[in-house]
Amino acid sequence: MRDEHARFEAAGAPVAVIVRERPERLREHWAGLRLPFVCVPDPDGRVAASWGQRWNLLKLGRLPAQFVVARDGQVAFAHYARDMADIVPNAAILGVVHGLGRAMEGTAG
Repeated sequence: MRDEHARFEAAGAPVAVIVRERPERLREHWAGLRLPFVCVPDPDGRVAASWGQRWNLLKLGRLPAQFVVARDGQVAFAHYARDMADIVPNAAILGVVHGLGRAMEGTAG
């Protein structure tokens, strides 16, 4: 994600990462990584649970979930991973973002 962040910005798609961590610990860790996107602490997992993110102790805990949320607040894309390696490629997510942009252009004017 870090390497392709500029592509998301160019598409008008801000990126946010939500992690199950305390704010103070996350702040220390995040500062060292120098990542260009927003990270939101979710220490008790309420945000993750509200989005239906799954938990599996045998799969190292909380499984990744990826979403594209349209400007109107509707979820345009959701992927709930089967394991830690089950991540949708950035190009596919950008395809969804670009499709939303084309749909919005079609409704203008």
